[in-house]
Amino acid sequence: MTKRSKFIARYGVIAALVAVSVFMDMAISKIMLPILPVEAVIVTTLTVMTMCQLFDYKTAVFTTTLLGTVSFIIAFVLPVGIPGASGEPIFPFQNPLVSLLPRILIGLGCYPTFIGLKKLFKNNKSAFVREILPRSLGAAAGTLINTVGVLGMIAVFYESTVILTILTVVLAFNFAAEFIVSLILTPIISFRVSKRTTVNEGIAVVNTPAADIWTDAAARNDGEDK
Repeated sequence: MTKRSKFIARYGVIAALVAVSVFMDMAISKIMLPILPVEAVIVTTLTVMTMCQLFDYKTAVFTTTLLGTVSFIIAFVLPVGIPGASGEPIFPFQNPLVSLLPRILIGLGCYPTFIGLKKLFKNNKSAFVREILPRSLGAAAGTLINTVGVLGMIAVFYESTVILTILTVVLAFNFAAEFIVSLILTPIISFRVSKRTTVNEGIAVVNTPAADIWTDAAARNDGEDK
């Protein structure tokens, strides 16, 4: 496989993971949380934050931009209205500055925070401080940026009653769930996945016997093509 092919394959896999995660959370919301005005976010948060920490900043921004794009499209396909001051429903997530921009900023916050803290603590004797803490705080930073960004954009474009409704729901359910997942589950998954992969020139290679066989076969095919 050529380097370009590997990058295309990686981005394709990430796109599939993000899309499946979003729809899994939507399904969970319909089945397990039908009476609450919120959606489950655990699977999506875990997937996105892990991808933000596994590769480089370009992949992190790609992942979160893709999340915003999916959210923007879903806002039209499956619109969920929020009562406005006039009593008429409004659809804030159909505004790309609400659904897309804050998600792009997740990658710009999560990855630099993770890398910066990892470099800062690289000589620390504690494995928890060196590996887990940077991942935990990086994911938490991304979650916080997303929540503040979405609420901030809604505050700019929509009336205060809507802000109060969304703020109550987010702080009570979504933000709490996202923050817990970011602090606890994301660093565990991210760390284990990173130990099973080797990132070479921005390309992740899985460290398993099967992957070795695949790599050898790809190398032979490249040699034959030449």
